[in-house]
Amino acid sequence: QQQQQQQRRRQQQPVGQEPLSEETARDLAQTAVHAHRLGLGAAYSLPAIEDALREAYKKSADAKTKASRMAAAAERAAGSSLGSDPLGWLYGLVLGSIETDLPQRIADFLCTTVAKYLDPFIDGEVPRGAWEARSSGLFSARLDAAWAAHRPPNAPAKLHIAPEVVLAVYIKHAVTKMNLNHGFGDHVPGLGRQPILPDEQELHAQDVKASVMRAIRSDFDAAHLRIRGLDVTEEVLQGLICAHLRACVYFQEELAVALSEANKDGEEARLQERLRIWGYC
Repeated sequence: QQQQQQQRRRQQQPVGQEPLSEETARDLAQTAVHAHRLGLGAAYSLPAIEDALREAYKKSADAKTKASRMAAAAERAAGSSLGSDPLGWLYGLVLGSIETDLPQRIADFLCTTVAKYLDPFIDGEVPRGAWEARSSGLFSARLDAAWAAHRPPNAPAKLHIAPEVVLAVYIKHAVTKMNLNHGFGDHVPGLGRQPILPDEQELHAQDVKASVMRAIRSDFDAAHLRIRGLDVTEEVLQGLICAHLRACVYFQEELAVALSEANKDGEEARLQERLRIWGYC
């Protein structure tokens, strides 16, 4: 009767739920641990490591090549002077490799005044219908009025800055801010602001060139649209805009490569820490 009851219970027990023997359970556990270790090491197999290193080296080499080209261009521009090479001097000013020869207090005042005037237009705070009213008159008059209102103590009553220097600082602020505002897309979590597509960059350069050209013709006397012997033309502005935007993109790529390498080092360190915790190394 007991044998019949045991046989009946075995028949009623679902298939696949028979109790495992100790040896079978041990083999399954060892197999699971081995499979887990294989999964962890798959990303660090020799072919995967070689491919990752090759890709990282290629990106790093490309970024370094681009950075070295921009550094060489900036170095050449830094060696330019306003008198001997006005175009190189203007490129250096826009790319940030050189500064004006103005005293620091005067240079800060000029940059601040230019920014206070241009930023509301660039940021879209001025309605289109108010453009003409807000930009009527020459910028030199605005600069003199701002100096009279905010002149530091013991400073001369008249602000003496060459019109070509004022024009250059004006162009620098307009080009750099419009490139940073409109040369990159919206912020994406985890990626930041990515550069716009190459085709869009060409259209962007055309729009910025037209806007800056229209602005300087409105804010400066026609006789002052020159930097020494250099006429500020659309071609000059196009070159400045493209050079500055490329420099920004190359710099961002260089930072991205450095961040990627740091993340890989962090992943390797975390893997080693997990292996130490689990007792595998």
